[in-house]
Amino acid sequence: SAFEALVVAITTQQISLLAAAAIRGRFVRHFGTEHEVAWEFPARERIAAATPDEIVALGFSRSKAAYVLGLARSELDLDALASLSDDEVAAAITALPGLGEWSADWFLARHLALVPPPLLGAVEDAALVPLAGQQDHVAGPGQADGVGDPVAELARTHFAAVPKRAVTAE
Repeated sequence: SAFEALVVAITTQQISLLAAAAIRGRFVRHFGTEHEVAWEFPARERIAAATPDEIVALGFSRSKAAYVLGLARSELDLDALASLSDDEVAAAITALPGLGEWSADWFLARHLALVPPPLLGAVEDAALVPLAGQQDHVAGPGQADGVGDPVAELARTHFAAVPKRAVTAE
């Protein structure tokens, strides 16, 4: 869901992916629904009714707890984001506290499967985007333009195996 994708974006800000996954796991087990083989991510309405202290107790910073609650309680129609232009999606997301350009780009790429223009150069580089089933080399640090650039690093990390036909600027 769009809500889940944005909560994931908030939890991964400025901490290790391992720490973010642990915190998110506690969040899902506390607020989510247990099924036979897995936990369901909590509904936006369930989180909107939570208190900041409940979320902080799970490992969120006070700021991130406020961002998650702000998202859950916002008037933003998350389902409608898929029908908006990239710029409109980015504007809607960045209007919320705690969600900036990185979060908007991450949401476009990971949830809507769109690669925003700042990432296109890195993603379209054939060395970074091997086609499915091929054993082409994936460029690592120091082997492509944008070394040390967080946007290029994000592209290398998250789009290395994206088939070229899935890359779009729209």
